[in-house]
Amino acid sequence: MVDLAQEELPADPGLLRLIGERTGNRALGVVADVVRTGEVALGDRVTLLAGR
Repeated sequence: MVDLAQEELPADPGLLRLIGERTGNRALGVVADVVRTGEVALGDRVTLLAGR
């Protein structure tokens, strides 16, 4: 859940509401193909490619 606390980030109960206001939909998701396994850490470069 996007509004629950995540390791070093505090809970933010208004985050889901903000997503709904900005997108007109309270659903947000990410679909990805894993190219290489491993961990992504703060500061790592991540490349987003155009959808298919």
